[in-house]
Parts: sequence; C-alpha cells; structure tokens
Amino acid sequence: MNTLETITNEPILFDLNTDIATGFTWGRHLVEYGGQSSYANRPILQVGRYEGGFPFELEFNALTPSGWHTETRLIPESDILSSDSLARESWVGLQLDDMVGNNLGDAEIQAMIELSIQERVLCDFTAFIALEPSQGGVPCTNSGVN
Repeated sequence: MNTLETITNEPILFDLNTDIATGFTWGRHLVEYGGQSSYANRPILQVGRYEGGFPFELEFNALTPSGWHTETRLIPESDILSSDSLARESWVGLQLDDMVGNNLGDAEIQAMIELSIQERVLCDFTAFIALEPSQGGVPCTNSGVN
C-alpha cells in the first residue's frame, strides 16, 4: 500500500510518528538507506515496538520546497504485512547500534553486553563470543593459511 505517495513528490524533510488505537508505540528506529528519506513516494522503513491493538495511526509531517505538509492516516490491521521471525532481532540490533553512538560508561557497556547475550544479537562488545566454545561457537583450527 502506498500510503504517503499522494502527499507530495517533492524532496522532503520529514517526521513519521506511529500510534495505535489502544496502547502505545515506542523504541522507534528509522532505518536509512539509498534515498528512502528524500521522497514520500519511496519506502520509509521504521522499526519499533508496540503494545496494544489496531488500527495504526500514521502522522506524517514534512517540509518541502512548496511548504509544510501534514497528513494523518489510519491503517487497519488488514493492511499490515506481518514481519518475519527476525523482527525482534532487527529491533535489538538497531537498539544496540544506537547505544554505541552514545558516550558509554562501564554500566552502559555492561547493559549492552547483557542485552546482546540475552537476545543473541552480536554487537561491538560481544562479537568474539561467536568464537567462544562455551557459548556454542566452534573455533576453526584449520584456516587454510600457511
């Protein structure tokens, strides 16, 4: 469904907020890739979490060369495409990536390590766990390098 393509075809700066009829949404991460945030008629990928029921409400605010655009749309559950089984891992990976950008102290690093291990999503501080035999890793003893 091309929900936002009718708003404008001009380059934009935008903010996209989601909410649901009963409950709340949180932990949003805008996934940026090849031009997706330049035009409303291109895919906008946002990963987040929610608790509650449908419909989703999308609030789209944009600044274009011709002025401000604001649009609110209700998206019924029938128009929602279910994600694959890696949705939670995707969110955790984005959460860990956002945490790395902060000024980290020992407590924050420890929290990242614990989240990474708990959710089985590697981050900067746990990448070598994949090689740890006690965590299920299998060391390569024959790398083929002479």
